[in-house]
Amino acid sequence: MEKHTLHLSQADADQLVAMEKHCFENKRYEFPSGGKKISILLFSHDRRHEFALDIHSGQVDLKKYTFGNRTRSVITLIRVDLRERGRHVNPNNTIITGPHIHRYREGFGDKWAEPLPPEFGNPGNTFQVFQNFMNHCNIVEKPHVTYIRQLFPPDET
Repeated sequence: MEKHTLHLSQADADQLVAMEKHCFENKRYEFPSGGKKISILLFSHDRRHEFALDIHSGQVDLKKYTFGNRTRSVITLIRVDLRERGRHVNPNNTIITGPHIHRYREGFGDKWAEPLPPEFGNPGNTFQVFQNFMNHCNIVEKPHVTYIRQLFPPDET
């Protein structure tokens, strides 16, 4: 397994993001809601690198979701924050409002954000954004995640 450090060079981070990731567990997961969260273990093809796919749902704001891809237990490579009225202040004091994406940046970790790119789809369609997030993270052997419609679901248009 890899050495656990809190710092990655940008080249190493970019290589880890581009690396194919596999979920080798034959397990079914329920897409969380109501403040619940799950973490799913992923590996590189040769199993030398371990990753986590995180799904967090908002407890008060039911339309709030966070999807993350971590390595070395604590280093976030990519994170998507879905929240209509979300607000993020970057290290240079620029403000990002609405759904946004964080990408690892050497020296800053996941402190920088930018608006969610259009290829993620309609931010109101949470499960589709999640599917696109897995593609963006290069998860080629995807976990079996089932989306159960909520009584008051987010806008799925």
